[in-house]
Amino acid sequence: MNWREKVSYIQGESFIVIESIVKEDPEEWLEVLEALSKDASIWRCSSVRVLLSAMNDTVETRLKKLGFTFLEEKIFVRFDLDKLGKEISLFILRSIHDVPPHVFQKTWQRTMAGSPNAPSTMSMEEQMRNVANELGPTYRDSCLIAYEEEEPIGVLMPHLEPGKEGEGRFFYFGLVPEERGREKSLPLYVQGLHLLKEQFGASYSVGSTSAGNIPMRKVFRKAGGIQTGRKYVYEWRKRGDGK
Repeated sequence: MNWREKVSYIQGESFIVIESIVKEDPEEWLEVLEALSKDASIWRCSSVRVLLSAMNDTVETRLKKLGFTFLEEKIFVRFDLDKLGKEISLFILRSIHDVPPHVFQKTWQRTMAGSPNAPSTMSMEEQMRNVANELGPTYRDSCLIAYEEEEPIGVLMPHLEPGKEGEGRFFYFGLVPEERGREKSLPLYVQGLHLLKEQFGASYSVGSTSAGNIPMRKVFRKAGGIQTGRKYVYEWRKRGDGK
């Protein structure tokens, strides 16, 4: 069985995320996981994540036997970009064409501090390599710092999802800790949605966040996002001894 034909997945340099399965059925998941367990190339990754649309004891047991642990519950939303209101650009956006990459990485790292989302298990260097690998040569266009009066307030990473026509996403979105709770997330996110439409050519956008990230869920709702589902995220992580 070729498990790759049965699922929708994203693969980077050192990770793979299985986002969905063609036939959402426990037996189908068990077959995919059995094939996955025999694919040596998978276990050379640093991180493997599986997203389930529904909890199932049998599937969960199999995942745990393979070394996966439950990471978080995520909610997914969709935006129709043709229904966006008037664009109001409150913030200056600069990509790593304009600022040194290390400045972007430092700001990105700051936005992760204290985030309600599950923390990344990858180093900043790994994450940057994965961005470049997943998005290709144009990844620099997607690495943006938002500035207000020359002070960096956050990071957003808009891009077109490879292999999905017209689908825009944010590889990452977040504010630095001192700017949270100051009514800046919503206008910056909406500015990013306009960017997806006007600069990247997206017709719709898919967003996701941890179910426990209430502030981001409020941003989704106020920006016009329609919740499309929930996913339960399991992760296998390579140990320090390579196993």
